[in-house]
Amino acid sequence: QYEDETVGSIMSKEFISVNLDITVGETIDMLKEMKPDEEVIHYVYITNEEEQIKGVVSLRDLVINESNVKIKEIMDEIVSRVRHEDKINEAIEVAAKYDLNSVPVVDEEEKLVGIVIIHDLIDEFLYPLWKKKN
Repeated sequence: QYEDETVGSIMSKEFISVNLDITVGETIDMLKEMKPDEEVIHYVYITNEEEQIKGVVSLRDLVINESNVKIKEIMDEIVSRVRHEDKINEAIEVAAKYDLNSVPVVDEEEKLVGIVIIHDLIDEFLYPLWKKKN
């Protein structure tokens, strides 16, 4: 249960995360098996044993790298994120500033708890604001 107007209230708990020691090939095989929705497949989040976010890999980077390469070798260690108690505006700012399709959501311990999908931000927050003005 999250307060209205917080990131937690609109986040999706469906996301893709893998451990630091998995390879590109293993990740791709896992994705083929999972058949995730197109909204969540843009990014694979890399987590440690405590489920803390340590990096991110785009679908593009997975496709262009060799299958035996460890995911931690190609991940971007700088991950823009928001906390579940942040206001929705914070997620909009991060998504817009870094041109992201989704923004990872973490708790107080930096554990990955969900993602905010840009489509949901538009549908549930920006479109109603725009509609009010017009």
